[in-house]
Amino acid sequence: MNGGREPRYREIAEVLIEEIRSAKYPVGSMLPPELDLCERFQVSRFTMREALRRLHELGLVSRRRGAGTTVEALETPQPYTQSLKTLDELLQYPPETMITLRGSKKIKADRLLAQTLGCQPGDRWTRISLTRGLADSDLPICWNDIHILPEYGEVAKHVGGQGRPVYRVVEEMYGCSVDRIEVQMYAAAVSSEIAETLRTEPGTPAFCIVRRFFDRDSRMYEVSVAIHPAGRFSYSMQLRRQWQTGQGG
Repeated sequence: MNGGREPRYREIAEVLIEEIRSAKYPVGSMLPPELDLCERFQVSRFTMREALRRLHELGLVSRRRGAGTTVEALETPQPYTQSLKTLDELLQYPPETMITLRGSKKIKADRLLAQTLGCQPGDRWTRISLTRGLADSDLPICWNDIHILPEYGEVAKHVGGQGRPVYRVVEEMYGCSVDRIEVQMYAAAVSSEIAETLRTEPGTPAFCIVRRFFDRDSRMYEVSVAIHPAGRFSYSMQLRRQWQTGQGG
């Protein structure tokens, strides 16, 4: 037990981050050899590699076998940004993101979940839990709980990798087409249940996106709740007014 202290590799990573930001190690310079760092911090090579991996995930350093660790930036780069031009692009993540299935189960909405989903307490759903990330990084962009009506539960078997959006799978398997989508965005906090998987701390500020899918009979059949830890993802939208010509323009 560590009595609530941060893991040692995180403490070391924070020290190195501050030293990089203060330009003790300028861009293009090399960090001390791994063994020297182990001796300095009195830790094992495994712990030191975890600390350096954290710096690599943040984009501050690059690592090459036999060539050491090179400083690439003094500050963490900007988060992954998705630029949108059409409504359809708001409904899915770009193709370069990868999906990792974390599980699926049948649930019954309690009062709190019903408020988030926009349904009635006691409504039954199949919940598909997954994470999304970039193919060249093992740091997740978000945790995504997708709730679908139980009769569509088989779609869980077709989620993963560079898979299609769940609403597309529902359409192909069951013929249920999207008629409208309601999108809600708000600030949230990363819960303790998913913090470890997202490699962040419980309570970390997060960007939450809730998408509610309705069919042509105005029945809500899918609700996606995506939690993005601060700094990992953003939307960038450009809206342009369409001018009309002729009478009535």
